[in-house]
Amino acid sequence: MNSEIENLTNSFNSIRKDLTDINLVEYPVFRASCKPMRFRAAADFALSFTTFLLSVVMSIFFNSSYLLILPLILMIGLSLHKLSLFFHEAAHHNLWYSNKALNDKIANSLIGIFLLDDIKNYRTVHLAHHRYFGSPNDPENTYQEKLGLALFAELLFGIRVFKVMSSRGKLTNHNEPVVNNVRTAGVVLYGILLIWILSVRRDPLAALIVYGGIFSVFPFIAGLRQLLEHRQPQSGTTRIFAQSPLAIFFSGVGFSYHLIHHWDPQIHYTTLPKIHSYFLRTKIRTQIEMVSSNYLSAIIKLWGAK
Repeated sequence: MNSEIENLTNSFNSIRKDLTDINLVEYPVFRASCKPMRFRAAADFALSFTTFLLSVVMSIFFNSSYLLILPLILMIGLSLHKLSLFFHEAAHHNLWYSNKALNDKIANSLIGIFLLDDIKNYRTVHLAHHRYFGSPNDPENTYQEKLGLALFAELLFGIRVFKVMSSRGKLTNHNEPVVNNVRTAGVVLYGILLIWILSVRRDPLAALIVYGGIFSVFPFIAGLRQLLEHRQPQSGTTRIFAQSPLAIFFSGVGFSYHLIHHWDPQIHYTTLPKIHSYFLRTKIRTQIEMVSSNYLSAIIKLWGAK
């Protein structure tokens, strides 16, 4: 593992208080000046939620042409993935920043029910990811696996979904099973929808599109994104990715600045571009450029790496 990159990811706290840019502006001062764009975030979330629901509706009622199958499956998987990134924001209390209880209720009712997860359970897992990042104890550990056909198959055929759900259900302080009412509600919702599509609509193709997008395309995209963010080629780093049209669904909500998120997890995603620009005016510019990439280059670099 590259020790410089490992230090860059895990040891930012040791330099953050003394970090200044070329104008001698201290990082804590600059950070405090970056105000989250709440209206933009709310609009982005509303658009993402609406896009997911519309993609499901379109898949059920407008799938008469076989040419639409792949676009519809991709639309469902990509839009659900984008919605899941807001679930991550909720884990850091950034979905509804002024009220933590309301933050969690919105996350569960509008996102968690589709992801089959409760925000409090996910928060436990995700904060452990930050705490144990790069170690065998990291519960979000897809990035510790080799990028290759075996992982692709596991992600595409839903095997990864069951592994993740099983592991999250056991990750508590006392290693006891968790009662997850949100997951139960989600399973019931998906079950009723499936029965309605097959018995009322009599459209197995619609069922294939909807559930293929949710349980195949979405896990594939999420697992691939996480691996590309963290592997170097061993686990234990984070990257920054160039902005592109792909980022709208693949790494929106600030995930293309994943290194900065690991440095300062409570930063609102709308401020990350400004924070990134600030860091490029500091002494750590070179280190940031070392881990800056694009998705295609990262895939080529990491394919088959042990």
